[in-house]
Amino acid sequence: MVNFKNEEDGNILIMFAFILMFLLGFVALSTDVVLAMNKKDKLTEVAYLVREARLDITEEMLHSQQGQQIALDNAHEILKRNGIDPSQFELVWNEQRGMSPNGNYMISLTGTIILRDVYKTTTLKALGIDEFPIKVELPVWQNFTDQQPIWDGRTPTINGVY
Repeated sequence: MVNFKNEEDGNILIMFAFILMFLLGFVALSTDVVLAMNKKDKLTEVAYLVREARLDITEEMLHSQQGQQIALDNAHEILKRNGIDPSQFELVWNEQRGMSPNGNYMISLTGTIILRDVYKTTTLKALGIDEFPIKVELPVWQNFTDQQPIWDGRTPTINGVY
């Protein structure tokens, strides 16, 4: 033990310092990545809120001339309540009208809720990454057959009942 202390010359201390610096740097970088993932999860949750809130106003939308505008206004209200700027939100609709196989008139609305944000990094700036975009896309669709709303947003929902 005495010989080891005399011959060591601080090599172990230097190795420990380098390992500690590496671990602290790794923790700092991983914290930045986790914060970005947390921001994306928040956007995803708000997108789910926007999609599911349409269930509450389905009847109002069905009997309105401005159904899509009602959904958009409701979405903007939800976004503001959750601290997201409505300019980061986009709702893309594709409307198809026609006859169903059993002869009923059918309107099929398929769409995508898109939320965009930018994450400003802290420790990733050391690697030259100042910010990167975050984009969340959530599919949403609704069919109207003879004025009966049929919802399906990943989980089948009929008339608002799971």
